[in-house]
Amino acid sequence: MIVIRKGGVLMTHLHIPDGVLPGIWIFISFALCFVVLGLVINYVKKHKNSKKKIIHTAVISALMLLGMSIPLGLIPYHLNLTVLAGIVLGSGLGFIAAFIVNLFLALVGHGGLTVVGLNTLIIGFEVYLARTIFNSLSNIGLVKRVAFTTVFALLLVTVLMVGVVSTMNMPIEVAAHLECSHHTHETISVSTDHFTNNFISFLLVVLPIVSGGIILESIIISLIVRYITKVKPDLIDYSIRYPVK
Repeated sequence: MIVIRKGGVLMTHLHIPDGVLPGIWIFISFALCFVVLGLVINYVKKHKNSKKKIIHTAVISALMLLGMSIPLGLIPYHLNLTVLAGIVLGSGLGFIAAFIVNLFLALVGHGGLTVVGLNTLIIGFEVYLARTIFNSLSNIGLVKRVAFTTVFALLLVTVLMVGVVSTMNMPIEVAAHLECSHHTHETISVSTDHFTNNFISFLLVVLPIVSGGIILESIIISLIVRYITKVKPDLIDYSIRYPVK
């Protein structure tokens, strides 16, 4: 049996402590992370439109940090708010927000410092994917557009996370803040291969919980975006006209 820890589960954020992630993954993930950060920062310096959104980046980063730190209570799930970052900030500044949030989460024990690079790449890709999906759904209403974007982006990156963990030959419960009884884990596993076991565990136990969380998050983000369009509509319009990629 897989049991969700008291703090909840956030499927696209790896709660891997220091000393567990293979050295090669640490090196590659941080190298790629810093390359992307360098490109984004260089872009921001050259474009005045991007500089105007720095304060928005700080606000969205704070919201993401708050959402990822506090479980919802109704279900063992943390909000991501990465879709909100993609819509308001664009994929570039959204990546910076992802790095800031993951760094602070690591400092308070939500995953090790050595996992910050990998977590930033995964969540940064989630921001990029959210932005791409949101832009491609321009022919439907805003609320539906945000809801569909949230569901598709989070589900796709959740599957990606399971694949990444499986590639490292690591049980999903180690990476996703889960507890698992060894005896009952064997009853749902048909293979000693972590890739097979992880996807069986994901489909049978984790997916129903995560699906409920994703649906709830899609509602919350849709309401937030709808509120923004009422009190400060230029924030969303500005982001659409001048996306930071």
